[in-house]
Amino acid sequence: DQTMLWFGIPNTTQPLAQPTQQPVPIHPLPRQQATSPVTFQWQPCTDPAVRIIWAWTENEDTDEEIEADGPLDKNATQWGPVALESGFWEAGMSFINGYHPVLNDNTVNSDGIAYAVIKSTEVEYDFAVDRPWVAYQVWGGDVSYLQEPDWWEYYFRPGQYGYTLLGESDGSSEVFYGNYSMYVILARQPVHVDCIRGSDGSYYRGNYTTACVDNWNNISGPCDGSHATIGTPDCDGEGIFILTSISDWAWLRVVTDTGCPFADLSGDCFVGLADLAVLAEHWMTGRQ
Repeated sequence: DQTMLWFGIPNTTQPLAQPTQQPVPIHPLPRQQATSPVTFQWQPCTDPAVRIIWAWTENEDTDEEIEADGPLDKNATQWGPVALESGFWEAGMSFINGYHPVLNDNTVNSDGIAYAVIKSTEVEYDFAVDRPWVAYQVWGGDVSYLQEPDWWEYYFRPGQYGYTLLGESDGSSEVFYGNYSMYVILARQPVHVDCIRGSDGSYYRGNYTTACVDNWNNISGPCDGSHATIGTPDCDGEGIFILTSISDWAWLRVVTDTGCPFADLSGDCFVGLADLAVLAEHWMTGRQ
């Protein structure tokens, strides 16, 4: 069977106007910390094409979604307060021009079938609740999920699948301790990584699996000033880089575009005996 409907204002010949104003959040701000309960706020909607506003939020780790009880008036500038668990959340709001059976009794076509027609503008962004926002995390584990059909779902939520959080960073170079056969760099915003060094002094050159990463080959080998970007725009700035062939590391150092340690004298982005040797070689030798 098939039926026909008019994608426009019901019972007229007028087209449905496209909203052009983009929602602009005020609180919480993208990639910032908020305290529960959270009241979502945005700049006023002045678009004449908009009839209603819709708002929602979703837990990044559990997929729990909380929505407004119903459509909000177009003059509304907030929703909440909403009690949220500690963690990372995604917020969304839409400025909508549309007709729906919940809002309008006349959204029924000539065959008596109820329908909805909608045009909208929308914004989605991430924020943290009752914890600091971080640029990236490093997780360690010994179980591979790469053979699963939707393997990336496991690594965007590694804590739910037996992986251990080794540490977090604001985007700077950091050392993460833990001996595992696999490591996951989970970026919550774009992070530029130059190289990865292990506790045995080697730079990672092994196999890796990525999702939402640009120029991934730039991570392999020693630091050279060329960076991979973990977290791409088509993934809302998030991304994962999975190290899959680790020999025996007690820790790993992720070197980002924030540069190497100040005391690195040998140019290997690591402070160790090589730097001490450089210091000893130039000890009390005058201006050099």
